[in-house]
Amino acid sequence: MNTTLNFEVRRDQLPTWRWLESPTPQAAQLGEGEVLLEVEKFAFTSNNVTYAAYGDRLSYWNFFPAQDGWGRVPVWGYVRVLHSRHPEISSGERFYGYVPMASHLVVSAGRAGPRGFIDQAPHRQPMPAVYNRYSRVTAHADTGAGAEALEMILRPLFLTSFLLAEFLQREELFGARRIVFSSASSKTAYGSAFLLAGATQAEIVGLTSPRNRQFVQDLGCYARALSYDQLESLPADEATLYVDFAGGRELLSRVHHHFTRLVHSCTAGGTQWDALDDGAPLPGPKPKLFFAALDMALGDSAGGASLQRRMSESWQRFCTRVLDADKPWMRISSRQGRDAVEEVYTQMLQGGAAADTGQVLALR
Repeated sequence: MNTTLNFEVRRDQLPTWRWLESPTPQAAQLGEGEVLLEVEKFAFTSNNVTYAAYGDRLSYWNFFPAQDGWGRVPVWGYVRVLHSRHPEISSGERFYGYVPMASHLVVSAGRAGPRGFIDQAPHRQPMPAVYNRYSRVTAHADTGAGAEALEMILRPLFLTSFLLAEFLQREELFGARRIVFSSASSKTAYGSAFLLAGATQAEIVGLTSPRNRQFVQDLGCYARALSYDQLESLPADEATLYVDFAGGRELLSRVHHHFTRLVHSCTAGGTQWDALDDGAPLPGPKPKLFFAALDMALGDSAGGASLQRRMSESWQRFCTRVLDADKPWMRISSRQGRDAVEEVYTQMLQGGAAADTGQVLALR
């Protein structure tokens, strides 16, 4: 098609969105090394809400620039090459990587190999390389709809889950005997809890909404599932580590005022995007932001091969559990069109998306 569709949101008012149409570049308009990609499908999760919530603080808006005041929320998806001015990339090839919620994307491919290429567009270079890699989908890869859905929905989240679990174990849980997760029904949170449950004697407690409490309890990776209004029922004098996937200021304040032995406060997400922590002083340790891409870069410089092997093994175990035939943790919803994108985006912002569902979207 000759029109590129972009879904854009107001950076300072995330519920406000618009569709922007522009002419799709033709082959002759591409520069040397540029490749025109058609976005086939992408996943949308609470992790993408975090990208938007921390868009300015962590430069997520810089990946796919929009007009002043507007942003293009990054997602993970599959693309097909429509036109290529790169000698090692051919029309019709498929890749997996970081894309906007759009129908098309032009990238500036660097050296390409069997595994794929890195977008070398100048505006993307200050960001971590993990976000700029596009993995080639080879002929022998498992490209079934289920396998690709898991790759889009869970793989980016599990990267954060794995690196967070590794970080906490390296720090010996900061001496904690209890770990409390907020937004415990989120896939990134229960991925971390799944990994830690088999590696520590500390009690793992999941905080969630009343609607999701039973789902969280049934996961089996939390020793206890509590609704947010039950937070203060936990003994205050137990050495406690708080892992915050909600990001809301009110909840963070309650945690810091309740636990008298809070050993560490880790911010790992922002599902409560409309009430993020404002940085004002709180009792106990200062909340510290966990940035998975930075932690992976540090890991790459200190035993990257070992890190990748452990992550691959953990990923296989996690997928097996998520898709357990008797009691799966997730079902996949695949939808197409503008209405589907608008509905899923709005539901995710409002916290109304089903905890047991993974969303795959397509514009065409």
